[in-house]
Amino acid sequence: MNVLVINCGSSSLKFQLINAQSEEVLAKGICERIGIDGRLTYQPEGGEKEKSDKAMPTHTEAIQFVIEALSNPETRVVKSLDEIQAVGHRVVHGGEKFASSVVITEEVKKAIEECNDLAPLHNPANLIGIEACEKLMPGTPMVAVFDTAFHQTMPEKAYMYGLPYEYYKNYCKEFLIALGIKEAHLRLREHDKEELSHYSTGTSDIEYLFSFGWGEIWGIADRTDFDLRCHQETSKQNLEYRDPLTNESFLPYCIEPSVGVERLFLAFLCDAYEEEQLEKDTPIVLHLHPALAPVKAAVLPLSKQLSEKAMEVFHLISGIGNCEFDETQNIGKRYRRQDAIGTPFCVTVDFETEKDGCVTVRERDSMKQERIPLTELKSYLEAKIAF
Repeated sequence: MNVLVINCGSSSLKFQLINAQSEEVLAKGICERIGIDGRLTYQPEGGEKEKSDKAMPTHTEAIQFVIEALSNPETRVVKSLDEIQAVGHRVVHGGEKFASSVVITEEVKKAIEECNDLAPLHNPANLIGIEACEKLMPGTPMVAVFDTAFHQTMPEKAYMYGLPYEYYKNYCKEFLIALGIKEAHLRLREHDKEELSHYSTGTSDIEYLFSFGWGEIWGIADRTDFDLRCHQETSKQNLEYRDPLTNESFLPYCIEPSVGVERLFLAFLCDAYEEEQLEKDTPIVLHLHPALAPVKAAVLPLSKQLSEKAMEVFHLISGIGNCEFDETQNIGKRYRRQDAIGTPFCVTVDFETEKDGCVTVRERDSMKQERIPLTELKSYLEAKIAF
């Protein structure tokens, strides 16, 4: 059984053809400068290393050149693609989803894509290589091998790496910003030595600028080894961790991010609330992040004559979260009602819907309107409200 092993980078592709029974490397090489000018370096087992410049606009062309090199009549590594029974793809990050190698399916590719933020320079390129091989070698089994699978074989106390106090402070603040709080309304305030608890070597408060002034919404404390040390002294059990590399034993530190739901709720509500100053009206808009909005979408028939079709659309998207159906008063007033409760998207069913199978989706903050096919509506909204 011959296995083609692929390791895709953003502009390179390393490969080896291996006989799985004998573990012999039949050929190896690298495609470099993909998307620029392209160069293939190829060496069959026992043969000379060959280099050639080739146009490689994408990874698909690179893999095509690899296949051509492997089936070259002069080297005869393989006579045809039928002699390559499987393709193994190196994938950098599988998060907590994959503890071992897996056969690649559409679900696996989606899960790999969801880990892109954990390996932004590698996972996207790994996916490009997978899809290029699927295009050129349809029907050939593809297997993903994850760098991070190694960590899943370790005990939890070993793979749950310690993170520094500074990281926690900044992460908590960035979490709030990502959910829509304006950075100008947040500050990190480090506690003076006189304020520190007896167990803490450092404590920071994330404060929010309320209408009544700055107030704490999140506290992050470096509690050192106080907690485990007290448990150890009382229980008489050794709670030290031994580093497998240095053989050093120590009590791990504890970082305590302390947060209350009520304070966060008030901060998000205050930051999202706006009264728009118009000539004849002062409409309220609640600019909540879609992930926080209590109502994700509202379905609005342009006319009550369209209510039956609009109710079908309502049932179509109801699985994304809490949705509303509103057919009372004119469309403008209904938009404003949804703006006031923070609904990020309004879906309007109009007289063209029956003809073109599309609806109009209005985005709350920009008031931009986009025509979306009903077949894509649910996935469109799910992507928009994801966090």
